[in-house]
Amino acid sequence: MTTERLSIAAFLILIAVISILLIRTARLVAKSGDSGAVLLLFALISLLVNDLYWIAYEALRPDVRMPFAANEFGEAAFYLLFCSAVSAVFRDRGEGRTEGIWAAVFALASVGLWIAWSGEWVQDLMAAPVHVYYLYVTAVSLRQGDALAPREWRLWGGAAAALIAMQTAIFFVPGGLKSSLDLACYLLMFSVQAVLIFKAVRAIGSGMPAKTQLALSFGAMAWSVSVVYMSAGYWYVAGLLYEAVSMSAVQISYEREILR
Repeated sequence: MTTERLSIAAFLILIAVISILLIRTARLVAKSGDSGAVLLLFALISLLVNDLYWIAYEALRPDVRMPFAANEFGEAAFYLLFCSAVSAVFRDRGEGRTEGIWAAVFALASVGLWIAWSGEWVQDLMAAPVHVYYLYVTAVSLRQGDALAPREWRLWGGAAAALIAMQTAIFFVPGGLKSSLDLACYLLMFSVQAVLIFKAVRAIGSGMPAKTQLALSFGAMAWSVSVVYMSAGYWYVAGLLYEAVSMSAVQISYEREILR
């Protein structure tokens, strides 16, 4: 099966997952009336419309790229609403701002790499503020949720720095080393992703505090987004499936936090 067909299949799985999460979140809104749950509901609606648009566009105009597509607005709305829902639980009281700033630096560096890699500078520059804010909120929530030990913060920060360094080096190393360095980047990204999702799922299964569950799930989701944006081919498809798992963990842990 070609990567294009696998991408469509992955998006169909993602759409099915989002639809299930929408139903769960709608029930949560009806049961709790929580404003954060309402934001989460609208975030999922935005993402569902975005993915449906992508499927339709890929089917009708598979070989045409635009500098900015209509679904980019839905994607930006999803991330902003998603952050607002999580921020309703983790208020920015100053705790975690240092970690948030470093996460924002990583986001800016990532955007620079996306532009250098794809050449889609209009799209990437417009997405930059949303991505920076998203990773900032993620780091603040991880700090306030006591989700990572100091050693884990250092490891995660080191992995992020190493990823940026290796991705940058790809543009300068001789041709024979590019493929090896590219593979090393993918292995690093997906290893971190596997660890984060494992920690989130374990937190949900072991009954850790709901805030810790939510912070870890949100962190896994944020890394999933970065993985998808930095991936191509079969790696991109795998990143989408990771995203479906981490998004499900966010919804489950958010529901537990609201109903506890």
